Amino acid sequence: MSEKKQAKSGIVGRAIGVRSLAGATAATLIATSLTAVAADLPARPAYQAPAMVAPVQTWTGCYIGGNIGAAWGEAKIENATGAGSVTPSNNGFLVGGQIGCDYQSGAWVFGIRNLGDWSNLDKRSGIVGGTFNGFSVGTKSNWVDLLTVRAGYAMQPAWLLYIQGGGAARNSDVQLFNAAGTFLGEVGKTRTGWTIGAGSEYKFAPNWSVFLEYNYADFGNNGVSISVPPNTFSGNVKTNANMVLTGVNWRF
Repeated sequence: MSEKKQAKSGIVGRAIGVRSLAGATAATLIATSLTAVAADLPARPAYQAPAMVAPVQTWTGCYIGGNIGAAWGEAKIENATGAGSVTPSNNGFLVGGQIGCDYQSGAWVFGIRNLGDWSNLDKRSGIVGGTFNGFSVGTKSNWVDLLTVRAGYAMQPAWLLYIQGGGAARNSDVQLFNAAGTFLGEVGKTRTGWTIGAGSEYKFAPNWSVFLEYNYADFGNNGVSISVPPNTFSGNVKTNANMVLTGVNWRF
């Protein structure tokens, strides 16, 4: 090989070597820069499960439940076959159930409910004067039903105060006894009227609540007649009832 060619080959080799060295140096600088940038980045936080959000309390929905309570009332029997009036006041207890639905708008709650209870109110009173002087007459309540609408205000998300009113029905018997206490006869009737009341309800769990309420019911005037040959006992019965109830509702 001529000296000219050898010189040219040497120059090319030195050029390639310089280029390789430059490339390696550049790669090293880039890697160093990336490492420094990565070191400056904040550490990636560990995975965290989304926070649990408590459900918002609402009274909207329907429910079913049971109740128990005390009751007292008056059954005034007027014009009792010439004896004036007889008033056998009575008291006892109630037990039964209820079903209803509510709708909440803001803090206001509106609803409808039907409550039906068995009752044991039973009381006699003596008759003074008239055809059945010395006899006694009594009233016996069998069941009571209250169909009401209510309006309430949520003092707290889980605490409701309310008033209610509507129709009332009551099945009761008027019974007649002679002076010796012997049962002579009775007449049973379902009487209708109206009711009004107020109460408080508290949610102690998402789907459960307890309540305490008072209701007054008036069942109007109804005529009665019991045949006791050769006579007939007759009169006009006016009945009412006061009820204090406590109960529990399951909301679904």
